[in-house]
Amino acid sequence: MTTFEAQLRGAAAEAIGKRTKRFCQVSASAIALEIQSGGKYGDGTPVDTGFARAGWDGALDGDPPQAGPAERINVPGAHAGDALASEDRIQALAATMEVGQTLVIANRVEYIGDLEAGKSPQAPEGMVEPVARNFQRLVDEVATFVANEAG
Repeated sequence: MTTFEAQLRGAAAEAIGKRTKRFCQVSASAIALEIQSGGKYGDGTPVDTGFARAGWDGALDGDPPQAGPAERINVPGAHAGDALASEDRIQALAATMEVGQTLVIANRVEYIGDLEAGKSPQAPEGMVEPVARNFQRLVDEVATFVANEAG
């Protein structure tokens, strides 16, 4: 193998690595947004006071922080803003993912199980189940997006 061939293989491997990393980041971001806010595949977390939507938190390769929204929200009327902060935190984690890492998202609001069971007319199928059911379609769309993004 010539030096030029080795350089081409190295450049190709680097490009594949970057695209794979981007795929991981965009996939995690899309899945988290679908669960939190809804979109093409689900209704997202229902909003009455905003407490449940604000309850989502995340971590890379581990359990999310134990603090629930009650500990993060201490200003009356701050629910909607904290829900956006919750999305921002999880999106920031997704953007820093490396290949092989896992983004864990969890919600510690005591009634989140009832919402997932469809107790709210805003999300009669829950938040996670519709996304899980359509997981392959979502991942296929992300793969197409990342491939087109790379040119």
